[in-house]
Amino acid sequence: MARLGAWKWAGKWSRLLPAVLLLLAVLIDLSTPRTVSAAALYAAAILSAAPLLSLRGTVLTGVFALLIDWMMFRYFGYRRSAIAMSELITVATVTVIASFLNRLLYHRKAQLESVRDIAAAVQRAVLPHPPDRIGPLRFAARYEAARADARIGGDLYVVVDAPFGVRCVIGDVRGKGMGAVRAVAVGIGTFREAALHEPTLTGLSERLEQAVVLETQQSGNLTELGLGALDAGPECVDTVPFPEGASLLLYTDGLTEARDETGTFFDLIGTCTGHLRAGPDALLDALIADQCRHTGGRRTDDMALLVITHAPNNS
Repeated sequence: MARLGAWKWAGKWSRLLPAVLLLLAVLIDLSTPRTVSAAALYAAAILSAAPLLSLRGTVLTGVFALLIDWMMFRYFGYRRSAIAMSELITVATVTVIASFLNRLLYHRKAQLESVRDIAAAVQRAVLPHPPDRIGPLRFAARYEAARADARIGGDLYVVVDAPFGVRCVIGDVRGKGMGAVRAVAVGIGTFREAALHEPTLTGLSERLEQAVVLETQQSGNLTELGLGALDAGPECVDTVPFPEGASLLLYTDGLTEARDETGTFFDLIGTCTGHLRAGPDALLDALIADQCRHTGGRRTDDMALLVITHAPNNS
């Protein structure tokens, strides 16, 4: 976690790097013999500006480097020498190259942002945020992708206000990539439709099983089966009380299987104990923050979280 904080601090001040390198180059030129040149630092300052600054900032860095280098040659009496001309031409050439790299990085960043916007739109369409409240129940949900540049993966959650009661599901699709996203879309779509028409939970479960089997057959991946293949016994429903003030936390294994550098699993029970009265959103924020501290910011699996709180009517 300390290393992650150090990188964030470095990123915050990174835009000052070109100026720092130019200042360092001046100090080296002024404090060393005439035969020593800081040409490498002038070039480094210009090249570092390409990914950190705008095109204007990159060009200005090159212009300043060229002027400072020329002033140094003039100060030491080398302004008309072949060495001075060669070094100044090198600095000018590096400025042109850095400007080209700046534009190249800009367009690639624009493409990446476009892809991220599309991914965010897909996430909102496939995995919409649940309602904040349905009757006495309050909801909060979070989705954390394993990859920082991804917005959706193979985990899912759904909340439906059905005629037969509020119905919720959380799941983890086997596999990665677009195949997992497709399976998530199938599962969510089936649950939403079936929750409105199936009066029993066993019927709803059967509809989900049929959708998974059909998706497996159509995709051709016969090793991915529904949960029904794991149990040949009759389906049953367990009923437990959900008293006022209680909270139910639903999560996928990306939360509990997170490990630190020593391989120790994340302590979910210990973390929840100190945040049970904080409310559903605060509880999820605390869980994610504590897990991040536990793993040092590393995440190896997608993670879906859903908290349901039976709140008093006046809260």
